[in-house]
Amino acid sequence: MRSSIRGLAIVGGAVLLCAGASPAQGVRYVQAYPPSNSPSPQHPMVIQQSTQQHAFAQQAPVAHQQYTMQPARQVSQQPVAQAPSNNAAQQPEMSKEDQQIQQLLAKLTELSNRIGQDANAPGAYRLQLSQAEVMLQLAAYSKGKEREDWLKASVDAYFSAAVSSPENDQAAYQSLQALPAQISRSFPESKVATYAILQEIQADYMRVLVKTTDDPAKAQLHLRDRLIRFAQEYPDCPEAPKAVMEAAEICETLKRIEDARKCYRYVAVRYAGTPLARKAQGIEWRLSEGAAQVTMELPYVYATSARGDSLYDIKDARGKVVVIYFWTTQCPEAHGDFASLKVLTDRYQFKGLEVVYVNLDDDPLAVREFLAGKLTGGVHLHQKGGLDSETAQRYGIKSLPEAFLVGKDGVLIKHSLKVGDLEREVSKQLSDRK
Repeated sequence: MRSSIRGLAIVGGAVLLCAGASPAQGVRYVQAYPPSNSPSPQHPMVIQQSTQQHAFAQQAPVAHQQYTMQPARQVSQQPVAQAPSNNAAQQPEMSKEDQQIQQLLAKLTELSNRIGQDANAPGAYRLQLSQAEVMLQLAAYSKGKEREDWLKASVDAYFSAAVSSPENDQAAYQSLQALPAQISRSFPESKVATYAILQEIQADYMRVLVKTTDDPAKAQLHLRDRLIRFAQEYPDCPEAPKAVMEAAEICETLKRIEDARKCYRYVAVRYAGTPLARKAQGIEWRLSEGAAQVTMELPYVYATSARGDSLYDIKDARGKVVVIYFWTTQCPEAHGDFASLKVLTDRYQFKGLEVVYVNLDDDPLAVREFLAGKLTGGVHLHQKGGLDSETAQRYGIKSLPEAFLVGKDGVLIKHSLKVGDLEREVSKQLSDRK
């Protein structure tokens, strides 16, 4: 099976790797991998029920909270025969529109409370469906960003109802299918319609996956093709590059590296200048291991009088095997990794190894405080920005911490390494006399 998107070719099977979350009525949408006969940490379930339930009303768009925070206007309780004082402030009755909004918010709160009592109940999806319909009505009373927020919340509620409903009840899924056209018709200025289409694609994948447990590749291919078609049909919507990135991750997970590179290259070119394009360009570079030259010039964490404000240039490490460890102070693995990297440094630094630590925290002072008293060895560099930093985007870093292994010629040997795997790789490279 083959799909194309303006020169972009995808061939082969696929597996979903997407992240996002439905609203807090109970269903959380998490990363999904192809199911296996024996689930493992590498193959989590597609859908997981949240252990803590929160009322939808608590996450309602902020502008509407005025209706829940303000008490209803009170009619005077004085006897009719008694004329009010001239100084008494008369409060007008609540308008019909305000009354309707109050009724909808009260219904939304009631539904949220009922779901919160037992989100795993067999009929909970019907309550989620009702929530979605109420939110859609509230959107009609709203404007601007507040309206978009209500519409998105409604889409997510329809999505949750669709993926939670039993196979023999298609009502919620059919409502989700019809939702994009309904939004376009009722709210023509809204941009949420394409978001609804993408959520329907994800719900469709999950339902198909349940039906094809004996051959999940069918569902995965189905998802991949729909993501490609979505990006073809709506290339200018904000979700389009994200859909192609998902398709790229699908190929990458299946080790179809060339197909993944084509996807990333498409995003880098078609959406050039955007953060996602820069990230795609970096990931494509990372997938070129064995041919990708590593260039890096970054400031030191610790300045010295000898080097002043000079930058570290990885070109100066040519002839050495270099381990680059990207991290932040928020990485729980950092403490253990530093100890292992210190052992690696002590063992191989005089045999041609250099260990470079690249911190991506925003505050270099916090980095120095974190490192105070730690014996780490190696070279410590810094660039702020975390995963959005220029360094992380250039090298296609998706999560932290992450380690790269760079050869004596400055070419990337391996990426996405765990510290526990480094010694074997380092020993192998240093034993090579070439």
